[in-house]
Amino acid sequence: MTRLFFLILLLLPGLAQAQDFQAWLADFKAEAAQAGISPATLQALDNVEYKDRVIELDQAQPESKMSFDEYLEKTVNPTRVERGRAKMAEYASL
Repeated sequence: MTRLFFLILLLLPGLAQAQDFQAWLADFKAEAAQAGISPATLQALDNVEYKDRVIELDQAQPESKMSFDEYLEKTVNPTRVERGRAKMAEYASL
């Protein structure tokens, strides 16, 4: 019985987060529908679910563990900037 109690305690935060996510998703879908998003697009969200592991991995992204200056120094270089400018020109009509 004690093991079951501790197992429930371990699972409760995840269940609460999943319930919070489902409430957020319902609100999001309602707002999206009011904004004119098509029913087909909203239906695509029907099987979306909260995944603890995804959140864990997201919060461990290197970009979120360094300052903006460190991020810029490590990831932005002249080649990337030029490629970005070329893509902006290529898709300017969008």
